[in-house]
Amino acid sequence: MSAPQFAADRSLGKLAKWLRLLGYDTLAQRGEEDGAFLCRAQEDDRWLVTRSRVLARARAPRTVFIENNAPRDQIAELFLKTGLSPDIRLVFSRCAPCNTPVEPLAREDAMGAVPDYVYSSQERFTKCPACGRVYWPGTHIGRALDFAASALRGGAKGGLRGCQNSITPDTRLCSKP
Repeated sequence: MSAPQFAADRSLGKLAKWLRLLGYDTLAQRGEEDGAFLCRAQEDDRWLVTRSRVLARARAPRTVFIENNAPRDQIAELFLKTGLSPDIRLVFSRCAPCNTPVEPLAREDAMGAVPDYVYSSQERFTKCPACGRVYWPGTHIGRALDFAASALRGGAKGGLRGCQNSITPDTRLCSKP
């Protein structure tokens, strides 16, 4: 079974970034009209993640209306509402800015692409083939994993607000099945 894919509307940029850090292929809406974005999400068989009541009313399969404001709470809410569980094997497998899967980079190829201290203190590197960013396992990994773990335990305050999903359906945004 392949990992789920997401499409996050323009109001969920931080959530899109966190989903990518967790290793999920996440399309982020940038300047695209709602209808076109919805159709693209459906064509790619993605979970539509939105804070827009207009998009939520579109009755797209697998739509999740996000009610919380904080990214930590949004992650918790998304996994609670979808019934999905994160896969630790996917964490940090994608480039957060461009969503491309990262590839292993030979240590010698990282020389000059990372600070000298990082090169001397790290053994493993990955690189995004699309944008060229180089990644390594630094202290940020522990902080990001702690953030994600606390989100999955119930959000920033140990519990989620709202989560009612009382949206009236409307099918006019995307006419494709």
